[in-house]
Amino acid sequence: VMVIPMGSLPQLQGTPPQEALDSIVWLKYAVLAMWIAALGRLLTGDAFGSLNDVFSAVVGTFLLKDDPQFAPCANCLMETPIGVCAGNTGWSCLPMFMVLTGMNGLFDTFRVLLLGGRLGYDAPIVIFLILSAVSGWVGMYIAF
Repeated sequence: VMVIPMGSLPQLQGTPPQEALDSIVWLKYAVLAMWIAALGRLLTGDAFGSLNDVFSAVVGTFLLKDDPQFAPCANCLMETPIGVCAGNTGWSCLPMFMVLTGMNGLFDTFRVLLLGGRLGYDAPIVIFLILSAVSGWVGMYIAF
């Protein structure tokens, strides 16, 4: 069996450029929407979908650890067992955030189309799926 060597995601260091700093406000809204979607999906019975949103929201929170509004949440997460696994935080989380949110946005879009057609687009679970998909796409676009 032959294995193709895969490189790791690039590690970004230092402060982000001004163009990236201008987009941070939209990224904050996307991460906040991910937390809301995770809670909503959990309350509507979609526990595993909620877990996907939590993973993206945690990485987004670590990405925004230097932001005044997200710093307390990031510091709180660093004190939990998740903090042990966090490794580098801040700007270096950008590639992982982009990959996670892009995959969540894609798969949540498929679920919206599937469940929306069956349950209706005004069902609570579909509304939280739409929020999850949109926040995933927006997060990936901003991270790109």
